[in-house]
Amino acid sequence: MGVSTEKEKKKKIFDLQLLLKIFAFAKPYKRKFYLSAFLAVVLAAISPVRPVLINETLRKTNESSNASFEEITNFLLIITVIQFGLLLVESVL
Repeated sequence: MGVSTEKEKKKKIFDLQLLLKIFAFAKPYKRKFYLSAFLAVVLAAISPVRPVLINETLRKTNESSNASFEEITNFLLIITVIQFGLLLVESVL
């Protein structure tokens, strides 16, 4: 049995040759590949918005003890419509 060196023991984090082979297979689908990469970045930017909206909703409704029922209901309705819109956008993308 051969003694493996320390360099061989470490796993490669990034293999450029393997990435180039993958790109060669993806070449016929270049347009879809780039579109998918772009949409993944867009989704990564949109996804954190929903938890922020939920946090804002909870914070605002807990702080608004002197607000009227109608104001709170209108705020919740607006946030719900925004959340629904974001879910639709995420689903379409």
